[in-house]
Amino acid sequence: MDENTQKDIINILRKSKRYDLIAIMLTIFEGLDSDFEYESQEEPVEEFCEGGALPEDPSYGISDEGFYYLK
Repeated sequence: MDENTQKDIINILRKSKRYDLIAIMLTIFEGLDSDFEYESQEEPVEEFCEGGALPEDPSYGISDEGFYYLK
């Protein structure tokens, strides 16, 4: 969140005389990591989707109690 948005929120709360919420919001703003960056993926997503996964066996049964189970 940029500083202008933070200042706008504080100004709105100040006009409403909600000093308790201003203190909470300042604590939240301090906790925000402005340097956050997503981790770069080493491999493209397509390589994760490709692969030699075994096909699933969707056959199932129903127990005497009425529960479903995989065969």
